[in-house]
Amino acid sequence: TVAVDAGTTAYACVQALPDDFDGSVITHSVPVGQLLLQRGRGRVVGLGGELSVDSQAFVGPRTVEAIAGLRAQT
Repeated sequence: TVAVDAGTTAYACVQALPDDFDGSVITHSVPVGQLLLQRGRGRVVGLGGELSVDSQAFVGPRTVEAIAGLRAQT
């Protein structure tokens, strides 16, 4: 299980994951989630909250609350 932030660098990191990556990804980034879903492998855990137009990511207290109960290895 890995946690991936929002932003262009985080998106590039997800693009660099091997094609056979079959792990779980926790993210608050809509583009990262979409990319992973298009690959059709692994598990995507999306964090809710208020969707920021600028960052295309969920933000705010609900997002922080959602991640509080999750554990990631990286």
